[in-house]
Amino acid sequence: MPGWVWGLGGVLVASAVWAGALFGSGVLDDPEPEFGGHRYAADLCETFRFEGFEERYDFQDVEDGDAYGSRQQAVDQSSCSRRFNAKDAEDTTLADGYLSAQAVWHKGSDPAPEFASLQSASEDRSTDDYTYEVAPAGDLGDEAYTVTTVRKSGTGEKEVGNMSLAARDGWFTLELSWSWYGSDDEGEVPTRQELRRLLDSEMRSALEALRK
Repeated sequence: MPGWVWGLGGVLVASAVWAGALFGSGVLDDPEPEFGGHRYAADLCETFRFEGFEERYDFQDVEDGDAYGSRQQAVDQSSCSRRFNAKDAEDTTLADGYLSAQAVWHKGSDPAPEFASLQSASEDRSTDDYTYEVAPAGDLGDEAYTVTTVRKSGTGEKEVGNMSLAARDGWFTLELSWSWYGSDDEGEVPTRQELRRLLDSEMRSALEALRK
């Protein structure tokens, strides 16, 4: 048998031994997903209380909201949405605003490499009438960002139409979004600072509740 065949066989055996050692030591094993201690919750409406927002608005679905939960092989997810109107609104047929929360337990892949880029991508949606502004949001989990949508009102003035706060803690992500479709009368649309504070407070309470 030619010597190069023996040499090739030795390389293959060595490669198999090397690969086996790596798998045996866990070097090439898929990493275990780590969710920052946040347990799965099928009904996110039981997690988010929206107490700060209830002081400002009248919710259409105070009791249970609109909740959804799903557990799959690669990902678990849960959501909650609540519709609201301005205090003492005469017409409540249509909602003046909307709050939505989305939690994702990423079991198949680590969301860390893509998380910041997904938030920053919102800026590319900006137009003459809508501007999307992305900013870091402080010490919520491993990283967090706010995305603020600034739009032109009927009078040409700029106003906040949407603000979302997204946080990642390990392989767990949580996003809370506030949207407003009604008029911009004083007292109905929070300032940016107040809105940011309300979202931050709700997020911190939810993250704590999911760790219990």
